[in-house]
Amino acid sequence: MRKNLVIVFAMVMALFCGMTINALAADKIISAQISQATTAIDKNGNEYVRFIVPEERSLQGVKYTQGVPVMIFGESVAKAKTFKVGDSFRAIVSTKEYKGNLSYRLIAFIDS
Repeated sequence: MRKNLVIVFAMVMALFCGMTINALAADKIISAQISQATTAIDKNGNEYVRFIVPEERSLQGVKYTQGVPVMIFGESVAKAKTFKVGDSFRAIVSTKEYKGNLSYRLIAFIDS
C-alpha cells in the first residue's frame, strides 16, 4: 500500500513540474534589426518568413552576439515580406528552445 502511495505521489509531482515548466515559457517583446531574411514554402504549401536577428549573450563573463531565428507564419507573412535586411522591428514573440538553441515564433508585430 505504501509503495503505491509513493508511486502516485511521484506521478503527481512529475505532472506538477511539467505544468510549471510550460508556464515559465512566457511571451516577450523584442526589438531587433534584421541581419538575414528568407521566404520559403512549408510542407503544407504555405509561405513563411524567417528573420535572423542578433542577440547579445554572455557566458562566464565573455560577451558575444548570437543569431536567433524569428519564424513568421500565417497572416503576419504579408507584413514580414515588406521588411528587408537592415530594417528594425518590434514584435511580440514566443520563445522555444530545441537542443539548446533558442528561436522565436512571431505572434504579432508592434507598430511604432
